[in-house]
Amino acid sequence: MKKYNYSKQFWNLIAKENPYFGVLADESFKTKNLNEDKINEFYKSGEIFIDNLLNKNKLDKNITALDFGCGAGRLTFPLKKYFKNIYGYDISKHYIELCEEHSKKNSSSSKFIFFNNYKKLFEQKYDFINSYIVFQHIPEEEGYKIINDLLNILNSRGLIHLHIIFLRSKHWLNDIRLEGFFNTSGETINFYSLDKNSKIHKSMSMYTYDLNKIFFIINKYNKTEVKTVFENHSGNLGLRFLFNKDV
Repeated sequence: MKKYNYSKQFWNLIAKENPYFGVLADESFKTKNLNEDKINEFYKSGEIFIDNLLNKNKLDKNITALDFGCGAGRLTFPLKKYFKNIYGYDISKHYIELCEEHSKKNSSSSKFIFFNNYKKLFEQKYDFINSYIVFQHIPEEEGYKIINDLLNILNSRGLIHLHIIFLRSKHWLNDIRLEGFFNTSGETINFYSLDKNSKIHKSMSMYTYDLNKIFFIINKYNKTEVKTVFENHSGNLGLRFLFNKDV
């Protein structure tokens, strides 16, 4: 059981300076542009996403859920409609603090538990695990191990929703370089700042995954049906996987 420390400093800085923009890279979600309506819009977009996902897919049990890489909780809090116990894990302590603060403002019969200690993932099993636009920021070899870990702690017949990117087009790298946010050399994307006054001058890596390895891992836990959805996020070509664990 390994504790992963990928880009912890970077994501703590993002969560501190521009937490909502760090999740949804839209200019209107930068801290300098935020107001109550924009924050409500941010979380409403998560409700729509989760409703579309779970209303179309049957859950055998709906007691415990995990949002892996929960960020500001955009996809975590909407799970209260479907689950009694909801866990949110993120590498950034500042994102965890933001989620805990937000949960105090939301009355619900569901219980929310947020943490940034990887080992705590293994203290219970889950009926549903979600991880969306997270693994693209995790080095591949670590990512494959984490996916195995997540499938191990998923209950039998539990539902899992994973997203990975498998290809980045060159025009995406050119577009973001022109916007002045990034410069790139090979696999590493150097992240300069979210705005002119940002203190962030760190590096963020975007990782593409080998689909053969992903399907090999999935096949160990599901040998019947796997739903896939193709996505193109501004030249980042990805797949969403949705399936129940067989064993």
